[in-house]
Amino acid sequence: MKAGSQEISEGIYVYENGIPIKTDTLVLKDEKIIIYFDNLKCPFCKVFDVVWEMLVDDEKIKEKGIKMIRIVCTFFENNCRNPSSKNAFREYRITRSPSLLLLKQQDNKVVEKKELLPSEYGYDYVDIKNAILKFFT
Repeated sequence: MKAGSQEISEGIYVYENGIPIKTDTLVLKDEKIIIYFDNLKCPFCKVFDVVWEMLVDDEKIKEKGIKMIRIVCTFFENNCRNPSSKNAFREYRITRSPSLLLLKQQDNKVVEKKELLPSEYGYDYVDIKNAILKFFT
């Protein structure tokens, strides 16, 4: 799977200027965060990947200063060789994909969170974007 020109495999990716940078650990600081939980064997994730890339590049989301993170396993924590990804799926109890986790943090603690399922929005970019912007208002 590719994101832009980079091959996406199991792991954690933090987006910097629209480019996914693979990292070994998930570090969440005081900020607004969107985590995309992605499974390589999920056909609906492949559909959502296009929407995700549009969200990463969206100017309104960038203006809000939202940190974008993608966590990838082959198929949930049951089929995941990357320990950091596996632990994140387990820690956040992700059982459906694709799944977005929206987080607001303060003093290194989550003060508000919401799981957003793209399927509930018909994988529609505008509807998903509006739900994200509403959460981070």
